[in-house]
Amino acid sequence: EKPDIVQDDDHPVVCVTAADAEAYAAWLSERSGKRYRLPTAAEWQALADRAGSPADCGANLADASHRAKFRGADAAACDDGFATTAPVRRFDASADRVYDMVGNVREWVSDCASGCRERLAMGSAWHLVAADPRREDFGADVASNTVGFRVLREID
Repeated sequence: EKPDIVQDDDHPVVCVTAADAEAYAAWLSERSGKRYRLPTAAEWQALADRAGSPADCGANLADASHRAKFRGADAAACDDGFATTAPVRRFDASADRVYDMVGNVREWVSDCASGCRERLAMGSAWHLVAADPRREDFGADVASNTVGFRVLREID
């Protein structure tokens, strides 16, 4: 679906449901002959823990650009130049060479909640001030401009 925020092909995919993200992983697996999937919440958290916390304005979170666009919104004093999502890999990678574990968009994981009527998304997003690696339950059919996904490739 077309998001209600300005994006181009360099930005993370948003406005997809957890099922859409899983369907993409299945499609990529079939097309490539490799196994791709959404990470579990524990795998996602382990990546986030190893990535650590970025320096001020070292991740795409609510800042001066966000405050200017969304008049009066709570925001940090720094300015990364992006009011909403930023291009993927815009900020430095972690020591493990993983990008965008903090900010930009929360990410669907394979875990579900409430008898799988809800799905989990992990992390923080462009509209939040804090780099809070939290988990949040969403209805299984939710597609938001603050949630995207990351796939993992299984290695034999």
